[in-house]
Amino acid sequence: MKITYIDQEKPMFITGNVLKSSLGDYTFTREIRENTCPVEIYIEDGLIQSIDLILKISENQPPKEGVRIDVPQGQIMIPAFVDCHVHLVLDGIHGFRKFIGPASDEALVQRLKAIVCSGVAAVRDGSDRYNTGMQAKRMCERTLQEAKAGMDIITGGFPEVVTTGWALYREGHYGSFLGQGGIREFREVKERIAQLKKAGVEQLKVVQSGLVSFSAYGETGPAQFTLREMQEIVKIAGEFDLPVMVHASSDEAVRIAVEAGVHTLEHGYFVSLQTLELMAEKGVAWVPTVAPVAAALKEVQTLGPGVFNGKVEPEVLEKTIDNHLEKINLAQDIGVTLGVGTDAGSPGVGWKEGFWQEMQYYARAGLSPETIFEIAAKNGASILGLSREMGTIEVGKKPYFLGINIESLKNIENFLGPQSIFYCFS
Repeated sequence: MKITYIDQEKPMFITGNVLKSSLGDYTFTREIRENTCPVEIYIEDGLIQSIDLILKISENQPPKEGVRIDVPQGQIMIPAFVDCHVHLVLDGIHGFRKFIGPASDEALVQRLKAIVCSGVAAVRDGSDRYNTGMQAKRMCERTLQEAKAGMDIITGGFPEVVTTGWALYREGHYGSFLGQGGIREFREVKERIAQLKKAGVEQLKVVQSGLVSFSAYGETGPAQFTLREMQEIVKIAGEFDLPVMVHASSDEAVRIAVEAGVHTLEHGYFVSLQTLELMAEKGVAWVPTVAPVAAALKEVQTLGPGVFNGKVEPEVLEKTIDNHLEKINLAQDIGVTLGVGTDAGSPGVGWKEGFWQEMQYYARAGLSPETIFEIAAKNGASILGLSREMGTIEVGKKPYFLGINIESLKNIENFLGPQSIFYCFS
């Protein structure tokens, strides 16, 4: 794998085959019957300035000056990925089971570097009591300033980090690792949200249910907030210009969040078809996070139930995963906006391979490789509020894109990570 960090001060031309659906509404793609086409991408001042079909570039046209890179034959260019749900505070081994926090800057550097190497250009941190997402964001900004000043730096670039700070949850319910104390009286909510806005977060995280049970199929714990309360949370968050992401599993918990008009629904285990239809109608995006439950199943199959102190039934996990994959397929069919979120940092969900594994589960759910790549890039950028910067390869956007094995378009099992990565960090 080769990573190219694009120099903003030098014009650059990148030529190669691109997945046509990644380009947006370009008139010249209508003349190409195949799903890929050869293009020349011109980059200057850290932005894509033009995209030209190679077949239409005049031989008599004098070449412009700049660095020229050819993406190798056998690779296809697609937009870089977006991970809609990570926990930067966690180690990917013990997760919250042995949560000691906070994370050191050194640990965050290693996690963020692995994220870049996975082909992910942006992540949304899913909250913890230490506001690690903001710690990571400030560290990235500081490192970039040091790089611009010519100082010694640790790495060539980091992904964009979208922050949620610490989550809102009801006292006495699940969420103590994610927040700074539970909500006792609902009147506390506005002050909490104001504090989060002052801390600089970009989205609000609300915990609406517990975790999925590993021993009793369908159990997740009760909903934490009523419909009226969730509607009020969404209203207050809107006053502070904060989109709302909600941790929820069980059809009741999910439906309350959807009816309240939240922006994204995280996890969503045991959601019904009727609630999925409501999600499509209201434009609520869904980030299913299959990887952490699948990792737990793999762990118990490898090490035995003792690893969870006997509080796990492999058959329950298998049934839970199968039901979730079925619902992902239904969601895609009826028009729910899906995003890829790994819950990276959770036990068994690594910072590099975790994203690729999550895409494999979407394939197992019946989605095509091209659809999965679009969900992983375009939809993810939209969910994080980054559509102006990334998600597609278009004029005016930053050059965040990947070169992948063209065989990945036939079967995503052929995708073993990007072979080329192009990032412009600014």
